[in-house]
Amino acid sequence: NELGLRAVSIGTITERRLETPGIVDLHDLSMLEVAGLLADAEALVCVDNGVFHIGLAMGTPVVHLSPAWMDANWTASCPEVPHRDVRGFLPRISVDRVYESTVELLAEVGRGPSSGSGSPT
Repeated sequence: NELGLRAVSIGTITERRLETPGIVDLHDLSMLEVAGLLADAEALVCVDNGVFHIGLAMGTPVVHLSPAWMDANWTASCPEVPHRDVRGFLPRISVDRVYESTVELLAEVGRGPSSGSGSPT
């Protein structure tokens, strides 16, 4: 992709129906394996689930997709971990909006292809 990053899909085996061509399939990882993956990831894009909390714990910058009704009082966050909250009716949050939030977050933390960090995750 134009960011020079590789997208990885993780989750349960039943979530495989969400697969998209070109995305690396890493479903059914253990929580320890997920934590290891997130420790090396440039960023995480996810809903408010266990992976979101593991990402925060690992210090991974997070683009958090949350329902419009979920305000900051409902969202767990770690002030020292950079993140973006993208709120809205989840099925209608556009890919462009998520992409733009991810690009902004990566620029803020000096990660991604222009930072020279080199990690394609």
